[in-house]
Amino acid sequence: MKFHWLIIFIIANEIDPNYTFIDRLKSLKYSVENLANSLKNVKPLNLIMKTLSSNLTSRLQRIPRSHTLSLLEGSNGKWTNENITAIVKLLHNDSLHWSKDEVIQLLELISQSHTLELLNLFPEILNDCFRSDLTDTKEKKISECCVVWFNNFIDKLNLSNESDLIFSMFQRLELVHPLLSQRINIWQNLSDIAIERTKNCQENQIFDAINKMMLKNYS
Repeated sequence: MKFHWLIIFIIANEIDPNYTFIDRLKSLKYSVENLANSLKNVKPLNLIMKTLSSNLTSRLQRIPRSHTLSLLEGSNGKWTNENITAIVKLLHNDSLHWSKDEVIQLLELISQSHTLELLNLFPEILNDCFRSDLTDTKEKKISECCVVWFNNFIDKLNLSNESDLIFSMFQRLELVHPLLSQRINIWQNLSDIAIERTKNCQENQIFDAINKMMLKNYS
C-alpha cells in the first residue's frame, strides 16, 4: 500500500468538501517494505497540508504519525537500511508535529526493539525528548526507557569477543553522555549496567578493551 490516496486531494473539494475520507485513511496498513516508497510522497503531502485548514491539517498529520508508531510496535521484523532511513525521515519531518507524548512513545518502542539498527536510533530520539520541558512523570518514563534500551543494545551486540563487547558498551555510553550529563541518575543506571556486565569478563579482556578505547581517543 502506497500513498496513492494523495491524488484524492485534487478532487476532494468537489466531491467531499468536509474531507471525511481523511478519517478512513487511518485504517490503511503499511508494511516495513513499503515504508521507504511511501516517503517519496512526503513532499507533496507537505504541500497539500499547506492548503488545508488547521483542523484538516491536524487530522491529516495524525495518519503518518500513527502508522509510524504501528510499524515500530512490530519492529522486530527485518529492517533494511532503506527502511531505517525512511523512519528517520518521518521522525524528523517537522510538518508532522510530533507531540511530546508521541516522541516518548517512540522512545519506548525503539528501546524495546530487538533490532540493532533501530536500537541505534535511540540516542537521536532521546535528544529530541530532552529539547522540551518534561514533567517528573515523563522523566521517570524516559529513565526506564534508557535502561531497557541499553540492556537490549548489549544483548543484540552478540559479540563473542568480550573485549569488543566492553569496548562497544562504553563507546555507546560515551555517545549518550552529552545528553545525560545533567541527568545523573540515568547516567549512573547505564554505567552500573556496563560495569556489572564487565565484572563477568577476564582481566586481560578488560585491559584489551581499555587499550582499544585509548587508541580510539588518541587516533
